[in-house]
Amino acid sequence: MTNIQNRHHAGVARYFRQFIACGLGAVALGIAGAGQVSANGLKSVAPAAEVAPQYTYAQPVQAQAHDWSGAYAGVGLGYAFGGRDRVALNPPGPGVIGTLRNSGAFGTFQAGMNWQTDDVVYGVEADLTLGNIRSSIVAGANNAAMRIRSAASLRARGGFTSNDDLFYLTGGIAAARVKYVAVGGGANIDRNFNQFGYALGAGWERALNDGLSLRGEYIYSNFGRRSLTDAGLTTIATPDFHALRLGVNQRF
Repeated sequence: MTNIQNRHHAGVARYFRQFIACGLGAVALGIAGAGQVSANGLKSVAPAAEVAPQYTYAQPVQAQAHDWSGAYAGVGLGYAFGGRDRVALNPPGPGVIGTLRNSGAFGTFQAGMNWQTDDVVYGVEADLTLGNIRSSIVAGANNAAMRIRSAASLRARGGFTSNDDLFYLTGGIAAARVKYVAVGGGANIDRNFNQFGYALGAGWERALNDGLSLRGEYIYSNFGRRSLTDAGLTTIATPDFHALRLGVNQRF
């Protein structure tokens, strides 16, 4: 009886050890499987390495300065003002009659040639002015008048460019056709004559496209002095005027 009980207890112990071993094996397999799943999960959710953004920088585009070189011709309009001619019939005569102050509108035709070195522009220009620049005065029985119907100049130009703009100074010789009247003290001066002098000024010109440009300028024209005599009485004519001009030029 005792031996039977001992064998029964030994079998139970053997089965219990096998059960424990199987249980531990299952636990080990479960842990390994969980580790594999965890590793795979971490691998699947790990963020991908960020790629640095690539930037492309456009090179700055430099504006090309306008080329002012070459021949050109154009037309314009203007207004003359500020002329000053002191009329005095001497000696002894009536003396000072008054001051003529020439003013009036005119049209211009111009043509020229430019040369350019870097941003420096230089050249020569000729122009013709046609209009009615005049003045008159009356002092009792005495009177005087002057009229300039046409004038011309041949001038050098020189300046510098800034993008599409040209800023310049100009100067040269000038000529005008002058009609002059002075009456008083027995004198009756009525002369038409050509008078020579000079023209000085400054201007600005803006290129509108490759060939066409708009410009504005100030010109002072002085035609010197002319002595006029009649009946022993003399006056000195000094025709001059300031002018503002606006015009367009076409380059060829």
